[in-house]
Amino acid sequence: MSERFKYRQLKKARWPLLTNQDHLQPSQKDALDDIISTHEAVAICYAMKEEMIKLYAITDYNEAVEGWKRWFKAAKESEIPALVRFAKLKEKRIDGLANHARYPINTGRLEGYNNKIKVAKRRA
Repeated sequence: MSERFKYRQLKKARWPLLTNQDHLQPSQKDALDDIISTHEAVAICYAMKEEMIKLYAITDYNEAVEGWKRWFKAAKESEIPALVRFAKLKEKRIDGLANHARYPINTGRLEGYNNKIKVAKRRA
């Protein structure tokens, strides 16, 4: 396969790659399986993404720290440059990441309000 064809195939498959595995439609699952079987690095990154999602479900701080350390180690061992760089950046913030186990909050609601304000300003 040519590089151009592989690039187009990956670009079309970004939504199944980014969507939570539980929310995929059957056609998207087939497309995802094709991409993962064709591209080894993408398959590794997808597996790492799924593991990261599981880390956010942990409710024990110490268990979260250990889970993140294992995740960082696996990311570095993958030798995928973007994944290694991401792991090195996030490793510095392990305390904040693990604190999500104690305080499972996010900024989703705040971002929603900010968006409503921007829309209102635009309409005015």
